[in-house]
Amino acid sequence: MRYFLSLILLAVFCVSAQDVPVQNELIINYGGGGWKNGQVHEPCVLVNPKDPKRLIMIYGGALHQNQGGIGSIGKAWANINEPFKWHEDESNPILKLDPKVPFESGMIRVDTVIYNESSDEYWIYYTGRTPQNVDAIGLVTCPAGKDGYSDVTLANIKRHAGNPILSPGGQGRSDESLVSQGAVFRENGMWY
Repeated sequence: MRYFLSLILLAVFCVSAQDVPVQNELIINYGGGGWKNGQVHEPCVLVNPKDPKRLIMIYGGALHQNQGGIGSIGKAWANINEPFKWHEDESNPILKLDPKVPFESGMIRVDTVIYNESSDEYWIYYTGRTPQNVDAIGLVTCPAGKDGYSDVTLANIKRHAGNPILSPGGQGRSDESLVSQGAVFRENGMWY
């Protein structure tokens, strides 16, 4: 896992191997009880839109399977010149599943995070799973705030009213059994 996260960071910043020393430490550790006791996964790293000297990571965590798995989403930050030294937020997680929302009542995991400049928000796409193992994709938004980090909290997260935004059998289809782990990006003014 540590090499996977290291490779993602290297790919994101297109840093050559000779510029970054090899790291033998975990970037974000799992365990210690609580929301990420079993695993951490699916990091989404962005340059902080309000402070280009800092990075923000939105990542998933889950309990051990024998504890029910479930899943939550947290945040961390790092200085751009120290991409292996991350600071997890004490108020994590920033998103928990809501058992009253059918499509995410069994589990959630992070998919993609983008900064939408026009609304000054982070858009966090995530996969939700029902207890019957049906996956769909949802969206939550959160104001970036003045520093691009401090306002990204559980209290400020808003679920999209149209969730799930992509679901099996939805949008006029009848041939799918699940949709999961979507990737969203923008290129030349177009969203994909």
